[in-house]
Amino acid sequence: MSLTLLYTGGTLGGRRRGRGPIREDHALSSFLSLLEKKLPVASRPPELAAMAIRPCLSENRIPEDWPILARAVDDAWRRGAEGVVVVHGTDTMLYGACVLARLLAGIPVPVVFTGSNLPLEADGTDAVQNLSHAFRVARTRAARGVWVSFAGRPGGVSVVLDPARARKEAFRADCFQPLWGGPAARVSGDAEAGGSVRVRWGKGRPGAVPGNRYEPCFKVDSAVALFMVYPGFDPQVIRQAAARGLRGLVLAAYGSGTACTRPGRYDVCAAVRAATRSGVRVVVVSQHAGRVREAYGSTADLVRSGARLMPETTPEAALAALMCPGAEIAQTSSG
Repeated sequence: MSLTLLYTGGTLGGRRRGRGPIREDHALSSFLSLLEKKLPVASRPPELAAMAIRPCLSENRIPEDWPILARAVDDAWRRGAEGVVVVHGTDTMLYGACVLARLLAGIPVPVVFTGSNLPLEADGTDAVQNLSHAFRVARTRAARGVWVSFAGRPGGVSVVLDPARARKEAFRADCFQPLWGGPAARVSGDAEAGGSVRVRWGKGRPGAVPGNRYEPCFKVDSAVALFMVYPGFDPQVIRQAAARGLRGLVLAAYGSGTACTRPGRYDVCAAVRAATRSGVRVVVVSQHAGRVREAYGSTADLVRSGARLMPETTPEAALAALMCPGAEIAQTSSG
């Protein structure tokens, strides 16, 4: 089965000089040499094409990188790849995976993002397992679409996650956690020793969606912003964002979608109303992985001011929705 590996850098491909911090990635050629040395033969795809796509540590990732990555995935599929593995840094992995899930909606092959907590070159790295498991998921024909696969510890069980239903918890070894229903699948097996790797899908096993046509898009609108509300959050930044020409705004609110609507300096409703009337799309999600709904008056006030609620959506997924042209914004029901 032919797979393609797209190497974008990050910790997995990181290179440490002496005892200093990781500041750069291995070049593709040296990364592939490490891959051949570290990954057991049984875990390597028999046919693997590899390409570097703007490698960098993922904290340096910018929106202009994502259409280039999306086009590379599409090109790989059109050249016959039956699955694609994207090596990516963990800091911005969910942002990138959520954007590609939008840009490549309906892609008929698996596209699997993975990374690691330790570089592939390090002793005891989780990169061997994560790569082995990502390759296995990418060989699962039914797993079409964009996924994140990560375990974070040698010998552990990797989870396969919908990027729009996942959260990064940075100080856990298995730093990507499922939200709202658990993981799509679990991957286990003795990957480090070259043993068999098993994929066990949950009830929501992916499959063909009737009428789901694949029509890729290769552009993003970066004129959007993400604001986290907090006690003392100044609504003037919403007005300033609209005045600067931003076309979309995500408010990461409290709990189930609440924010300060107490009359006075910190009431966000007037700023939201002015922004939406000027054509800015304002959406509300929870900064606490909550399900936003009109359970409180402040949330209802935001909706009456023109904001839309995204019921089971992370800030990363909401930002991706606003960045992708023509994306529909889901609206939760009241209650």
